[in-house]
Amino acid sequence: MPFSRYCRSGHLLLWGLLLVACLPAARAQSRLMPHLGVSYEVVVQETRLVPSTSQGYYFTNLHAGIYYALYQLNDRFSFGIDPSIHLGGNFTTADPNAVEVVFDYNLQTPVFLLARVMRASTPYNRQPAGIGLGIGAVATAYKRTITLSSFQKAEFAHLAAVLEGNFSTGRGHISIRLRAPLGKVISTVRFSGPTPDTRFYFSSWGLSVAYGFDRK
Repeated sequence: MPFSRYCRSGHLLLWGLLLVACLPAARAQSRLMPHLGVSYEVVVQETRLVPSTSQGYYFTNLHAGIYYALYQLNDRFSFGIDPSIHLGGNFTTADPNAVEVVFDYNLQTPVFLLARVMRASTPYNRQPAGIGLGIGAVATAYKRTITLSSFQKAEFAHLAAVLEGNFSTGRGHISIRLRAPLGKVISTVRFSGPTPDTRFYFSSWGLSVAYGFDRK
């Protein structure tokens, strides 16, 4: 089964949350950190023709997730899992005269395996700064609606890498995270009306800022 079909938007998040839920509750209290934030996402859609052309769809998302340290060393290093859910949209116009209004919205469920050093490695670390590096997968579903009369939509999933910086702020921390795709995947864009469904290459990029909750 193709990777992009197996990792539908809900599947990645479900597997990540199931893994965390199976861990001992007492252990989770000392290793789990929720986070909330905003992100700027770019979905890149590229034709399969030669030469190819590409188009970007831009979204401002709200997101929520958790980081769970599967392994930690002296509260200064940890290796863990980070599932989250991102939901957002964007208003644009289809032409300079604004005759047609376009509303784009998307749902993303990234799940990453992260290695963290110093700040945010565990809920008890109080160092001023830290860094994280990880790899995982991002499932995306998006829909573009033009004046409620026509639409196009697609779902896809791809592997991605993430680099983050974590900075102390009071009893929590701020995480600035950059996500980059590790290659492209092929998926189908479904159109309303007589336009036939078409296969495209897809990938996505993301830049996010989140507040992480440490233990008091």
